Amino acid sequence: MFGIDPATGSFQSWIRLINIAFVAVAAAYLVVFVYACVGSSILVPYSDMVDLVDDYFRAVDAGKPVEYLLDPHNFHRLPWFRSLIALDVSVLRGTGFPLVCVALACLIGTALLLMIEVRRAAGGLVIPLLVLVGMLVFLTANAAGVSVPANSPHLHTTFFSLLALVAAASASERSGSSRGWTAAIVCAAAASFSLATALVLWPILMLMVIRPL
Repeated sequence: MFGIDPATGSFQSWIRLINIAFVAVAAAYLVVFVYACVGSSILVPYSDMVDLVDDYFRAVDAGKPVEYLLDPHNFHRLPWFRSLIALDVSVLRGTGFPLVCVALACLIGTALLLMIEVRRAAGGLVIPLLVLVGMLVFLTANAAGVSVPANSPHLHTTFFSLLALVAAASASERSGSSRGWTAAIVCAAAASFSLATALVLWPILMLMVIRPL
């Protein structure tokens, strides 16, 4: 292509330079992401978080902790989020750190899952593609999902949804692996109990069963 032989040292040198440039951009991008997380952090409960914390204390006083976990919030059911709130309030006195750590783990997990799939599908220039995927995940908008606990259910949902789709795609490629489909169903259920918007996964999974990849 363009009269350049991929086997030549000159071509390989250009590839190395491109890779180094993308790695440098990724490092700078991560610095901006961390800065955005620190600068936008709101660990003090506000808005809906105040209601959720109040619901926890009411449930403890009434001796109904399980009902607290499954109690609807608007049209969502948030047992994972409420579990983290309960842990934070009861053990750490409302620091917000469990919610931040789990949200960050979900974001990193989402990035790694996408990178693994891109790495598996990419033919060349793998590093630039991986960097671009990472940049799409570590958007400054997602920094608010890490630094503001009230926003973290979105990251839980994204991670579990992606796990469900990857597991379903893998099962479909293996001609209906029961283990893969079981994992997909479990992850889709976990996503649905993160935000109700993840219910859209179920018709997608049904289509993947009816029309395998």
